[in-house]
Amino acid sequence: MPNDLKSRIEDLRQNREELKTKLREEVKMKTDVARAKVSEVRKRVLLKLIDVQVRHFEKTNERAQRMPNVTDALKASLKVEIDKAIAVLNALKPKVEAANTRDALVAVSKEIRDSFKARRDIVKKIVDAVHASRLLKLTEKFDKAVMDAEAKIAEAKTAGKDVAMLEAKLTEVKNKLMEAKNLVTQGKLEEAAKVYQMVRKLLGEIKDGLEA
Repeated sequence: MPNDLKSRIEDLRQNREELKTKLREEVKMKTDVARAKVSEVRKRVLLKLIDVQVRHFEKTNERAQRMPNVTDALKASLKVEIDKAIAVLNALKPKVEAANTRDALVAVSKEIRDSFKARRDIVKKIVDAVHASRLLKLTEKFDKAVMDAEAKIAEAKTAGKDVAMLEAKLTEVKNKLMEAKNLVTQGKLEEAAKVYQMVRKLLGEIKDGLEA
């Protein structure tokens, strides 16, 4: 084979390899650019999510501070928790900006999601405080009903009526009310609500017994 032909074939092979290399580099460059764009989009989404969470925390605190059923001590405690949660969220912004890999973005997004739990816990405390306040007001109402029942049972007894069963039910009501108050104090609101239902039923039976 003449030398010039060999040289031409070698040049063609070299050109082909150079073309393949260039194509691989172009594909890699396009892939890198695409990944960079996706990364930037994710960063913007995460930063927006942080801002949204911060606003939610701020609004939660504003509502809590206006609630008459929430004690001043709890309001102060909630404000401290909310301020701390907001500080944690704001501290994540530089981490989002600095995240240059997919794994880094996944890790910081998990930290942001963890803040959702903090807000749920705070909201639960507010809801429980409102519920407890309502239950305690219900206690006051039942205390008055007990006093009224005591007076009416005493009148019926004076009139010669057999009120032994009614007195027993009234004693049970008093014990149940004490139990309910203790449950509210312990934060066992669902259990307390069930006991209050029993109290209401017993008071209804006492009323019916007095009217019979």
